[in-house]
Amino acid sequence: MMFAATVIGLSLVLLGLFILWLVSPAFRRWIETPKYVLLDQEARFERAAGNRPGDAL
Repeated sequence: MMFAATVIGLSLVLLGLFILWLVSPAFRRWIETPKYVLLDQEARFERAAGNRPGDAL
């Protein structure tokens, strides 16, 4: 009984977050910010590293 209540509760929370993500551009931007921060950091690292001799392709 407790397991079923936990699964149902978490499913409702995820459904609510998904609906909020669909209808709110501000929430979508906020929730996806870490992805873009990581991509920017990776791009800066790649530019700083450059193509040094002996690096694997």
